[in-house]
Amino acid sequence: MPKIRLRPSTLLLVVIVAALIHPFNARLPLPEALFLDAAFGAGVLASVLVHELCHAAVARAGGLRVREIELNLWGGHTALLGNRDKPWLDIAISLSGPASNLLIGWACARVGGNFFSLLGFVNLGLGVFNLLPALPLDGGYALRALLRFLRFRDALATRVVAYLGFALAGAIALREALRGLAGNAGFSVFWMLLIAWVIFRGARDALAALRRRERQHGVTAGSLATPVCALPADAPLSRALASPLPVVVLLPQGRIGEVVPAAAAAVPVGERDECQLSQVASVRGNYRVVPAQLAGEELVDAVLDGPAGVLLTAADAAATPDGLITRESLISFLK
Repeated sequence: MPKIRLRPSTLLLVVIVAALIHPFNARLPLPEALFLDAAFGAGVLASVLVHELCHAAVARAGGLRVREIELNLWGGHTALLGNRDKPWLDIAISLSGPASNLLIGWACARVGGNFFSLLGFVNLGLGVFNLLPALPLDGGYALRALLRFLRFRDALATRVVAYLGFALAGAIALREALRGLAGNAGFSVFWMLLIAWVIFRGARDALAALRRRERQHGVTAGSLATPVCALPADAPLSRALASPLPVVVLLPQGRIGEVVPAAAAAVPVGERDECQLSQVASVRGNYRVVPAQLAGEELVDAVLDGPAGVLLTAADAAATPDGLITRESLISFLK
C-alpha cells in the first residue's frame, strides 16, 4: 500500500461536495439529510482515492515506484519515481484513473437508488472530465504519451498538449464570460471558470517543468555538489580543523552532522587529537551517497526522495564522498 497524504484542504473538498448535494436531501429531516450529505462527500473522496490507487497499481505493475498519493482540494495526485521511457505505460497509467471512475459510475447505476445514482453520475462526470486532452488532467498526460509513442520528442509533445490546454481554458473562459453578459450568471459559471483556471495553470506548470528539465540536461550530481570534506565520526577534531573545505561528519545509522563551532573552540588545543568529531557534532539529518555521474531525472528523484534531502556524491562506490547536495540547493538551481 503506497503512502497516502491527506492535505488539510481534503476536508474542504468533502464539505463542498456535501454542500452541493444538500439540495437533493433538503426535504428529509435535517439529521438524516446531513448524514447523507457527509456520506456522499466521503463517497466522492473514496472514489478519488480509488482513482489514484489505480494509477499507482498500473505504475507498479509497469516497474515504477510510487512515492506517495496525495489527496487535496483538487482531488488527488500520485507521485511516481522511475524511468518514464515507455509511452504505452504512461498511457495505461493515465487512463486507469478515469476508467475506474467510469466503472464505479456503472456499478452505482446498477445498484440504483437516489444516493448511488447521484454518486454514479458524479463518477461518470469525473471520468469524462479527466479524459479532456489538457494538463493536469489524465487525458492530457495520455495525449502527451501518445504523441511520444508517435515519435514526437518529449519537449514537443509537452508543448503541443500545453498549448492545447491554453486554448481549451480560453474557450471555456470566453464561453462562460458570454453567458455572464447574457444574464445567465450563476454558480455553474463560477465552477466552469474555476475549471478553466485549473487547466490554464496545468498548462503553465507543464511548460515551467519542461524548462526546468531542459536546464538540468547535462548537469550531474558532481557538478552541482558543494565540495566538502566528509570525515567519520571517530576522526579527530584536529583533522576537521585543518581541512580547507567545509566538514560534514558521517555519524552512525546513516546520519550526517556538522561540527558545532562553539563546541570545537571549547576543546583545548592539546586535546584536539584525542577528541572525536562525534563529541562536537550536531546531527543535521540522514544522508545517502550517490555517484557523481548521476544526472537528469534520476538526480532530481534521488534528491527529492531522499530521507532528509541530503546527498553526498562520490566518484564511485568505494571512494570517499567529496560533495554535498541539499534539496534546497537543487530547487534553487532548477528555478
